[in-house]
Amino acid sequence: MKRRPLTKAQLLDRMPRAFRRPLDASQRQQLEMCHLVNLDAIATGLAEPGILWDWVGSVLVWLRVAQRLQAGELEMAGQLEVATRLVERYSRTGRVRFDGPDYQMAKIGAIVMQQLADMVDQPTAAEACDWSEAEVNRMAASVTAWQAEHMQEAQAA
Repeated sequence: MKRRPLTKAQLLDRMPRAFRRPLDASQRQQLEMCHLVNLDAIATGLAEPGILWDWVGSVLVWLRVAQRLQAGELEMAGQLEVATRLVERYSRTGRVRFDGPDYQMAKIGAIVMQQLADMVDQPTAAEACDWSEAEVNRMAASVTAWQAEHMQEAQAA
């Protein structure tokens, strides 16, 4: 029986991380700008829900990267807690805004995310992005359903 040749993805998974292509300088610079712009919009109260989900998506991407690289996991777990509180606050109030301690944590998180971007290879980053997008879509749908349910309850009362 002949074995099927491995796919490109399977070959990349078997390749030692040291030989995988890292993110280039332009990609890392764009990521840093996105982190900082979204952080600033949320901190100043100018963020729309789309920015909330972009920021949560970034946190999830870098959490996944941290887990895969086994670096910065504790720091990114803290960012996940900040993201959770931000989503809960948005679902309750309809506003996308940090409180003081969460803003300080998020600023630290932007630094950690950039350090992870300096370490990650392109295949790992791509896999983390795909996973994050699916999670954000699931969460956004859940928040929308919860808000609609509570609006119906409020109108019925």
